[in-house]
Amino acid sequence: GKFEVEGGVGGGAWTADPQHFDNSYYTELLSKRYELSAAGTDGLLLRCPISGTVMLPTDHALVRDAKFRLFAEKYSTDQLAFFRDFAAAWSALQELGCERLIPHPGSLTYASSCVLPC
Repeated sequence: GKFEVEGGVGGGAWTADPQHFDNSYYTELLSKRYELSAAGTDGLLLRCPISGTVMLPTDHALVRDAKFRLFAEKYSTDQLAFFRDFAAAWSALQELGCERLIPHPGSLTYASSCVLPC
């Protein structure tokens, strides 16, 4: 996935191929070095100086917190586990009334930028 900051200033992609659904978010989160970038949500954006991919502080919390890091490590090495757990979480959202994802008005593709209407 990727994001843009309102007004088109800042943003970026979490992975090298934001249109491809796999576990690369977790592999990149654990394997790359990120530095604080000037542009971003409230000025808090971490960017890899080599690839240009980005992470937010909430993304980095997944590796700083010991309990969450276990999941990040698991999903980075076991794509099937990530797919299985993602499917279970998606089903739970659907059962709780989040029946559809609505493409963000500025997005060109369904997968690039969606919001939950619940």
